[in-house]
Amino acid sequence: LDYGEKLNLPSYKKHKDHNIRLESAYLAVKVLLETNLYPAHKKELLSICIWKITEADGKYKTRFMSENAINEFNQKNLQHEHVVERQFLVNELLNNPSDYKNTLSKALACIVTKEEHKKLTFATKENKNLQGWKRYKFIGIKVFDLLEQIELKV
Repeated sequence: LDYGEKLNLPSYKKHKDHNIRLESAYLAVKVLLETNLYPAHKKELLSICIWKITEADGKYKTRFMSENAINEFNQKNLQHEHVVERQFLVNELLNNPSDYKNTLSKALACIVTKEEHKKLTFATKENKNLQGWKRYKFIGIKVFDLLEQIELKV
């Protein structure tokens, strides 16, 4: 496959409030990091903010989808998957709060099948060093960028 070749993939369209939703979630993270909350509450609320970022366009209307998810017609078999796991991002936010914007830029979602999600979760539990797109490469999941209409080089 020529990675520069445009493919006939589902289209990706940002939600009309995409930027407002992101700004709101980023602000919430900034405020949470500056507040002296009970640690478990702070972690949970930061995790929710990450959900809000990855769902800025809708739960299943993300920029990235696996090949199997594209070919799956039953939405019940799909999973909104965090490319970099939320727990990892929350820990990164707490360990380096001043760099929160850079950390949140890693909050991406990819729609995968439920079976792929199980494999990704298992792979990460087995190898804690696997993060981000490396998890997808390790499992052999083909991912497509629906905005650029190309296969990602993961």
